[in-house]
Amino acid sequence: MTNNIRETEILQKNVDNRQRLYEITRNVNRMTQGDLTKKFDIDETDSFKDLCISINQFILKIRGFINESTTTSDKVIISYEELLLNSERVKNTITAANSAINEISFDMSEQMKGTVGTQNIIHEIVAEFKEVVNSGNQIESSADSMMNTVEQSLEMYEELINKLNESADSNKNLALEISELKENIKKIQSIADGVYSISRTTHLLSFNASIEAERANSNGLGFSVIANEMRRLAAETSKQSEKIQTIINNIIDKISGISSQMNLEVEIINKNIESAHLTGENLHRIHNQNTDTLNYVKDINKTIDNQNREILNIQNIIAEISVSSQKTTATTQELAASSDDQLIAQNLMMKSIKGLIIMNKNLKKQIAQFAKNYEITPEIQKYIDEAFITLRELAKNKVLPSMSYRDCTPILLEAVKKYPSFELFGLVQKDGLRKAITLDYKEEEVYINFAHRPYFKEAIIGNEYQSEPYVSADTNSYCIAVAVPIKNASNQIAGVLIGDLVLG
Repeated sequence: MTNNIRETEILQKNVDNRQRLYEITRNVNRMTQGDLTKKFDIDETDSFKDLCISINQFILKIRGFINESTTTSDKVIISYEELLLNSERVKNTITAANSAINEISFDMSEQMKGTVGTQNIIHEIVAEFKEVVNSGNQIESSADSMMNTVEQSLEMYEELINKLNESADSNKNLALEISELKENIKKIQSIADGVYSISRTTHLLSFNASIEAERANSNGLGFSVIANEMRRLAAETSKQSEKIQTIINNIIDKISGISSQMNLEVEIINKNIESAHLTGENLHRIHNQNTDTLNYVKDINKTIDNQNREILNIQNIIAEISVSSQKTTATTQELAASSDDQLIAQNLMMKSIKGLIIMNKNLKKQIAQFAKNYEITPEIQKYIDEAFITLRELAKNKVLPSMSYRDCTPILLEAVKKYPSFELFGLVQKDGLRKAITLDYKEEEVYINFAHRPYFKEAIIGNEYQSEPYVSADTNSYCIAVAVPIKNASNQIAGVLIGDLVLG
């Protein structure tokens, strides 16, 4: 009976082992097809425990190899592309240099032809420079004469200003006297007005006296004679007063006209004085400009003398240039031939670089085929959605917007222990600099910029991000990156919270 039970247990154990071996074989076959997301659960009673542990370790090493190979391929491709770009620039430089050398060679030949003509031109220039010196001396003499003329004009201007000022003063005084005369005439007019008023009063009194004389009859005859005489005198006085008034009015009109004319002349004189002052300023300006011109002319004459000496030196230099040009022409022809060889070699090197780039891209494709994309099933997507809920809740922590390495790191470490579905958490501030991570890094190792990463670009503008499955560069685990924005108390985005979600 005991033996039967023993045999039954052995048979069951064999069945279980075959089943377990079948599962291991199936998973290994999936791994050979590129699915590195699954690892074996380790059971201490499992007969294949050591095998499963070894396979799990092998999976991690393969993931690391894939990650390193992909990273290396990317770096190599980037390096080769930069090398190709630099080679293209070198090629363009060589082509340009080759063209320039050929142009220089042609120019040197032309220069040789022109050297003899240049020597003849130099002789002509020397003769022309002598004429220039003479012209410069004449200009200097003319400038001196102009200076004298301007100085005389300035003296005449000063005299004109004095005369204009005297005339203005005289006209002002005359205008004052005329104004006083006008006031005196007005006083005379006032007196004449008083006489006229008296004559009218006298006329009225004489009229009343005549009426009273008639009432007195014979007793008023003498009084009547006096009244008639007073009336006649009043009429004569009134007539003379009117004449005086007319004359005074005419005098006032003429004085007003003279006064207006004098004021107009004073204004004209003042304008002339202003114009004279402007003329004086212009004369002073002309004087200063002529002084500068004279100094410039003197400097030009000195320069011309120096140039004349330099031209004589040029004659000697041109002879040396002729000899040097012959040597340079021969050298440029040799350089042109060498440049052609360099261009051929550069084209061959660029062709080789392009081939290496294609080889590395093909290698990267082969590696990608081995580590094929993880299939996101509805169940896995639900798992990812739940991870987003966890990440959003963690992002609400009031300390995280501070982006402090010392304050935020303990919070992330506690969270990664609490949520084992996440392999790591990271914190990135607004400029892309990582400020905290749950891996065992020194502080200076944490500070790396990730502004170029897609998850940062999306989350920093307020979007949530979910990557394709990939092998983590930090842990060599197959995972998916999820990221959400972190907002401060003002609801402004302060950074990004990134989590690597374990897939297998």
